[in-house]
Amino acid sequence: MINKTIIYTDVVGYSRLTGEDQELALELLSEHDKVLHQNTKHYNGEIIKKTGDGICCIFDDPVNAIKSCIDIQKDLGKRNKLNIKERQVQIRIGVHYGEIEKKGKGYVGESINIAQNIEPLAPHGGIAISEEVNALIWDSTDIYIREYVKFDYSNLERQTYEVYLDLINWYENEKRLPVQNVDFKTIYEKARSFFHSGDYSSAIKFANLALGNSPDNKKYEVESFICHTFISLGEFEYAERELKKMKRETNINDEDKAHLLKMEANLLFNKREYITAAKLFNDSIDLMFHVNKKYVNELVFYIANIFLLESDINKLTKYLDYVTLDDNYKILIEGIQLASLNIESDLDVDKYSNNLDKISSNHMKALGFWYLARYYKNFKQNHLAHKYISKSFDFLIVASDSISDWFQREKFLKNILIHKEIIDFSNSDFIDFSEFNLEVDEKKSVKYEEDDSNLNIYKFCPKCGNNNSDSYKFCVKCGNNLQY
Repeated sequence: MINKTIIYTDVVGYSRLTGEDQELALELLSEHDKVLHQNTKHYNGEIIKKTGDGICCIFDDPVNAIKSCIDIQKDLGKRNKLNIKERQVQIRIGVHYGEIEKKGKGYVGESINIAQNIEPLAPHGGIAISEEVNALIWDSTDIYIREYVKFDYSNLERQTYEVYLDLINWYENEKRLPVQNVDFKTIYEKARSFFHSGDYSSAIKFANLALGNSPDNKKYEVESFICHTFISLGEFEYAERELKKMKRETNINDEDKAHLLKMEANLLFNKREYITAAKLFNDSIDLMFHVNKKYVNELVFYIANIFLLESDINKLTKYLDYVTLDDNYKILIEGIQLASLNIESDLDVDKYSNNLDKISSNHMKALGFWYLARYYKNFKQNHLAHKYISKSFDFLIVASDSISDWFQREKFLKNILIHKEIIDFSNSDFIDFSEFNLEVDEKKSVKYEEDDSNLNIYKFCPKCGNNNSDSYKFCVKCGNNLQY
């Protein structure tokens, strides 16, 4: 006997379709088979049985099994969007983990029967799993699960769980299904750890699990954390929803009020509503300076970006007295000041560059190099501006790779205003290549980009398929060069 993860699939309404139009049914089944076979193979699964309009397959790794199911449903979903209703295919998938036995060319075992019994319970276009599978995968960073229905098998009641195809559908929870029982303190600490490592999608997942198991006196804190994390991820619509809920709470202290003002200001900043955002940041700074100075530099950093983008850096002066801690935000504030200088200062650049090297966060490094690129652009040192904006872009892509949910990486890159500024800067045509000495010293292995005035831009990234309707020179999702 061996332990395997077993998945069982079935096409919704296939019997009816064969009775109405057998030729169409066979054609759709062929397209369905291609999707299932490709994804099963990609995740190292083995098809052990074909059931006419479905398959039974086994996997050594339960995480691979679930990711295969998710990709199957996503691929069929994409296909359905491109087809009329009569040509759409929906399937249900049931998954179980347990012992099976090889007999002849096939496999037998009660675990296969359990997977087959779970499959009809799954939503159309969805995935249902057993308790045994859930126990093995629930804490995977990019797999989203809620309790689902119970069913009887061999006179025993069994709990099933639904696997969601993405973070947002799981978070919205339209069916009002509960998350599973977990230890609040452990899971909340895990969420905070993911946030500080830049994995914002995992931070939201585990914070939401914590919220579902939270004592009443911690719920507001967790909701605030989720709101802040949605902002960091670029999911502003969901941050606004959380903010509206939090504003209804009247019994909060001054530090909570300061965080509330900060988050509202951040949302307005990303809409380019600078005047109102600056006022709210100012109010947040005034409160936070008296209750928790640990967050003051962060707030001054936010308002400094407004003054930078408005070319009104003199307004920053009144806030510099608030900057009392030596942290990464203080370094970035120095970068913002540097990016606004009217006089070249090699001394300031050297000091800032040395401080920037001390920052370990890839995201903060991306911002720091953007300020340096702006400084050099101000003084028409375009080769250095190009050098540092390339560094900024590279670090931004690396920062996005920290997000476990690859779908959310695009939101992180495209929705956040500062990130759009970096991408626009890296795609701008400010560089005059006539300034460069193109007689390259081969020993230094220096390479300069060629004049790209006659190059075309891909409308879709040939590497990852991301839409490039804004005609960026580099893919905002994977960083691929889109010029040809």
